Amino acid sequence: MAAILLTSAIVLDMQRHLGLITRRRLIEVHGVPPARIDWWLESGVLEAVHRGVYRRAAAYVPQGQDLLAAILDCGEGAVAGPAHSLRLHGAAMRPGPVEVVIPAPRHLRERDYTVHSYRMDERDRGAIDGIPVLEAPFATTILARRLPEPQLRALLDDLRRRRITTLGAVRWRAEQMPGDHGARRVLRVLGDPSMAQENDGERALARLLAGFHPQPIWQDDVIVPRRRLDACWREALYGLEFDGRDHHVLPTDRDADGFRDMDTTDGHVLIQRITSGMVRSEPARVLDHVRRTYERRLQEVTAMIDARLLPDRVVDLARPAA
Repeated sequence: MAAILLTSAIVLDMQRHLGLITRRRLIEVHGVPPARIDWWLESGVLEAVHRGVYRRAAAYVPQGQDLLAAILDCGEGAVAGPAHSLRLHGAAMRPGPVEVVIPAPRHLRERDYTVHSYRMDERDRGAIDGIPVLEAPFATTILARRLPEPQLRALLDDLRRRRITTLGAVRWRAEQMPGDHGARRVLRVLGDPSMAQENDGERALARLLAGFHPQPIWQDDVIVPRRRLDACWREALYGLEFDGRDHHVLPTDRDADGFRDMDTTDGHVLIQRITSGMVRSEPARVLDHVRRTYERRLQEVTAMIDARLLPDRVVDLARPAA
């Protein structure tokens, strides 16, 4: 019945928007008279999710429809709230009830969901799977207003690890918001030298290596193409990868590790994996092993350079301190 009463163009339009359509769009885009829309509502062809936002009655409700319905209800410029936006970007967030952000100075009457009004630029808005969202740097800065610092650190680590955004981009956006409480908290956390590492486990490794000379390069993506090492000494063609408790447990993750290990072998780089248990239980043994391996690798790399056994690219990386 609904498929007959609603034109195919309207049905397709609704499918593209998680089963939703607005009264304004029905009138302006599809040329539907207001009286016909009212009849569809009265006869049960459509049902109102919010005032002026409709879905087909008794139709399947896809994930995200309630969020998009609230965004459409809020009108021009509305986007998903910061937690929902970051979840849609791929962050490990567990958003609560629906939140929507509208551009200040707009304000709306009370809704059955939360509405925030923030000053934001066009660059702060995007869309994922048809849902308007806040871009990750701005969403993070706004969310930092209410996140405890340990959760903010974990969020920043997660955004970087998943390559959703860079800490530099988050820092830059926070710097554009002087006086904002969330921005101040973001800048304070990012000013901590320990944020050079991606997570608490790697920070434990950094503390272990604090007295090591020379210091490694952290998060290096040069020594091995298409791979970022947690720590490395280019002059020794030697790197460390920290494996925490949640490190690459999926088969696809392990496959990716295998290909990265192939790239490492091709690059003549020795990689050793360090686990959180090793650092926690026998830190002195780990430190001694790393030191002995570094010294041995320096000698090996120097010999390979002298014997012209290494490609020019690898020699250029190792030579400055070899």
